[in-house]
Amino acid sequence: MMRKLLLFISILFITEFTFSQQLPHYSLYMFNEAIINPALVGTKDHDYVTLILRDQWNGFDGAPKTQLISYEQKYYEVYGIGVGVINDKTGPISNLSGLLSGSYRIPFNDNAISIGVTGRLGQYKFDNSEITLENDGVVDPAMQGGLERVLEHSITLGTQYTHDDYYVGVSLPNFISSKLHVGNDGRNKIINHYYVNAGYHYSLNPKIDLEPSLMFKKTGPSPLQMDLNMRAVYDDFLWGGISYRTKDAIVIMLGMDYLDYRFAYSYDITTSALSIPSYGSHGLMLSYRMKQINKDLEKINKDLEKIKKESELEPEPEPIIQFNGLPDTVVINLVKADTIIKITEIEVVIYDTIIYQKRIPVMDTIFFRHNKFNLSNKAISKLMALAKYLKSKPTIKLKITGHTDKIATNEYNIILSNKRAYAVRNYLVNAKGISKSRLIVESKGESAPIVPGSETEHRPKNRRVMFEVITE
Repeated sequence: MMRKLLLFISILFITEFTFSQQLPHYSLYMFNEAIINPALVGTKDHDYVTLILRDQWNGFDGAPKTQLISYEQKYYEVYGIGVGVINDKTGPISNLSGLLSGSYRIPFNDNAISIGVTGRLGQYKFDNSEITLENDGVVDPAMQGGLERVLEHSITLGTQYTHDDYYVGVSLPNFISSKLHVGNDGRNKIINHYYVNAGYHYSLNPKIDLEPSLMFKKTGPSPLQMDLNMRAVYDDFLWGGISYRTKDAIVIMLGMDYLDYRFAYSYDITTSALSIPSYGSHGLMLSYRMKQINKDLEKINKDLEKIKKESELEPEPEPIIQFNGLPDTVVINLVKADTIIKITEIEVVIYDTIIYQKRIPVMDTIFFRHNKFNLSNKAISKLMALAKYLKSKPTIKLKITGHTDKIATNEYNIILSNKRAYAVRNYLVNAKGISKSRLIVESKGESAPIVPGSETEHRPKNRRVMFEVITE
């Protein structure tokens, strides 16, 4: 059986290298989608190091085995970079490739469009010594020699439209590729792949989220294939899922997120007409979330004090209104407004009339998901407008205050609110060029809810960052 498989693979490779599985296959791709669509590189909440192992048709000699390690990083909320190494081996054919990826995200309102590109440089190796042919007196020149190596390269393009709750993406692996000069045959080539994927995020209740997704795949002359996936997540900790790959397999998936680690396992049950005597296909993924902000509370407080000293800002005192009796009337009139700041005229009527003006930010709230501090597409759109305004009004200085709901401990919520405030500040400073001396950061934790109480319906309104104009 081993000899027949290797002979079959070898004939396909030598005559014309267009069999369908030129690229490694992953059942857990939906947890590291950057490997199929470079537009998603660096779009996660954190920077990640990910290891993926796949053993296809376990127990069957010469079956595909794949190892991947990758790293991706986000820059200033809109840029992403990634690097990776893939080792893929099927019988006598192996490929070792290095990957370099980049992406750019264009946010607008609740949405974003991402574009990305991956460059791949690989070495294909064809080991004739691993093939044993029947001694029938026929000599195939293509099968002579020991070890053949050839360098090849390809470019993958991708784009994705993302809403806070759903996404649609298209990617073109091997959109530009080199030929493979193996076996003295110039017809060997890296063929084009076409992927279209989509997914949706639905909160069934505060503890359970559902994430259905699908992907269409087309590889060269092979028939169109579709993946239907469903994942259920409990409390952002445990999850399970099932996937159906047409004309191929049913996949069972399990995993967990613990602290800065994510672990996932997949088991493929073959349903295709190809009868392979094996123990199924297994996939493992281990991902580590890089720490972006020091979680030590003392250091956070020192950072806050340092920023305050650098900014040399002192809050503008509230007007002091003195009178001898209670006011008869208080009237608030809008005097002036633009996209960011509105000026109100507050008239206090006593025996005499006292009038003063107070400046209040119109855009006063940026909201966050539970236990998150990454900026949503809507938040980035708001901050782009705010940055444009701040550049037109160079004397304005803001206080940025982070808040949380009452879930978790007070100490943890202080840290989380600080991360949210810093996420806003860092975007304005690093991505938009606003001077850090114009921005002061404050962390309130759970101590200043916009809606009192710990009821479920109140929590989303308290996960926020607010602004206050302290100098104009």
